[in-house]
Amino acid sequence: MAYLNKQKTGGDIWMLQGEQDAFTRAWVTLDVKPNLSEEERKIVDDFGRYWFRGDNFKLEHDAYWQFYDLVKKREIDLGYPRRASKTKVAGTDYYTEPKHYNGQDWGSYWPKTKPKGKSDMTFRQIRAEHRCKVRDREQAKLTPEQVGISEHRREIAQLQSQVAKQTAGIEELTSAVIDLQDEIKALKAERIPQYRGAVHHRLA
Repeated sequence: MAYLNKQKTGGDIWMLQGEQDAFTRAWVTLDVKPNLSEEERKIVDDFGRYWFRGDNFKLEHDAYWQFYDLVKKREIDLGYPRRASKTKVAGTDYYTEPKHYNGQDWGSYWPKTKPKGKSDMTFRQIRAEHRCKVRDREQAKLTPEQVGISEHRREIAQLQSQVAKQTAGIEELTSAVIDLQDEIKALKAERIPQYRGAVHHRLA
């Protein structure tokens, strides 16, 4: 089970390596589903943005709990292989949300120490590197059709991002034009009466 301690982890969920692998596989599975709604697609994208840069999550983090709910809704397996030990036989374990226990430590996490040759990396970078390797390995198993779906979806996401930026630019320009029009109106309101007064004085 993953590790959660409000004092030691600051409320963040620290997962086992197998649990991180399971979440990564779930992301790949959802990423190529063609029938996701726009809202579900955003959930997958938001989670991936944090996940693949090595972040951990708090239970209340939107990107985490929305993705976890979607995984359960779509009935995606969050299982990972369990090695045989003195107390357990080899099999499959499943991710369960960790709980905070005052004065007690439950669960475990990875990495606890920096692997050989990675002493110059942060723990966040180590998690990011591992998760990206698992993602790439899982994506290599996809069918050409699934790869096409994923690439097409990314193209759409890029276009949507460009449209959003252009829209924001247009809105900013429109706002600037409106401000300028207001200034012109104010200037006219101030200067025209003065001009009329000067003309009347000359004619008089």
